[in-house]
Amino acid sequence: MTEKDNILITQYLANELSKAEKEAMMLRIDDDSDFKAIFFKQYDVWVKTGIPTVATQSEKKQQLDQIWRKLRPIQPKKVYLTFMRYAVVILLSLLLGGATTYWIFQNHQPEHVEDSLYVYSSGSKSISDITLPDGSNVKLNANTKITYADGQTRKILIDGEATFEVVHDQLRPFIVDCGELQIVDIGTKFNVKHREGDPIVETMLINGVVDLQVDEQKQLRMLPGQKALFFKQDKSIDVMDFDDQEWISWSQDRFYFQDVSLEIVLNQLAEWYEVKVEWRNKSLKNKEIYYNASRRLDLRSSMDLLHLLVDIDYEIEEHDHVPVTIIIH
Repeated sequence: MTEKDNILITQYLANELSKAEKEAMMLRIDDDSDFKAIFFKQYDVWVKTGIPTVATQSEKKQQLDQIWRKLRPIQPKKVYLTFMRYAVVILLSLLLGGATTYWIFQNHQPEHVEDSLYVYSSGSKSISDITLPDGSNVKLNANTKITYADGQTRKILIDGEATFEVVHDQLRPFIVDCGELQIVDIGTKFNVKHREGDPIVETMLINGVVDLQVDEQKQLRMLPGQKALFFKQDKSIDVMDFDDQEWISWSQDRFYFQDVSLEIVLNQLAEWYEVKVEWRNKSLKNKEIYYNASRRLDLRSSMDLLHLLVDIDYEIEEHDHVPVTIIIH
């Protein structure tokens, strides 16, 4: 393992590689078991030292400098680093050595772990931040429920939408199980939208790596910045790039839809405001729109804005002055 390889891995973790370079990394991880092992050891260090995704090079340097100061008490007395910019990962992987790094940072696992079930949910119009027993962080969108099975395999069942920031563990895979589709963590932050009755499962990879499996057979390895749509009816997958606003908007209490059908937008609004949608003009369902608004608006204000954007006629049916149905004419 060369110093150049260590720098390359760190650049990947810092999201500083081009799309072509990331694709080459994925192929090498698949083909080279030694490189794959080093990659995950360094990923463990990266996560556990707490380096966040930051916007600028100066912010990255500041974060690395802060972590460097935290680590100084455990450094050897003489440290010579050619690339100070990547001090944390290189120091731990090269100077402490791969095996030492692994035993410092890898969670020790017993030979057998009995499955334990944990259920987490968020209410109407609320967002919940939770930490799973394995240390992974999850942000739940409103009206979302997840069930976490903690055992030799860590498995998530989801009804709703959530962003996962997973603590990678080579000995215990982390899988979001959406029926025919399984989303397998390879060291990752990603967003999943899945409801039992919906025809599509949506996965957005923010950083790291995930594999998509269909009926437990690997179909696709995603790259950061990609969105995958899994169509349940024919088990096909479409992959495209996504706008960052697509996954951060709901955590900021906003609706954000770009080039999606009016039907999808209204279904989301109906879920948020706890009403039904009645289509008297079904020809409008597939009309593609852009919609970006606060979720703190009342229903009528949201619908007025939608009317201005796409020129639809609507009425709100109420019962005892409480909205119950949006009617689209």
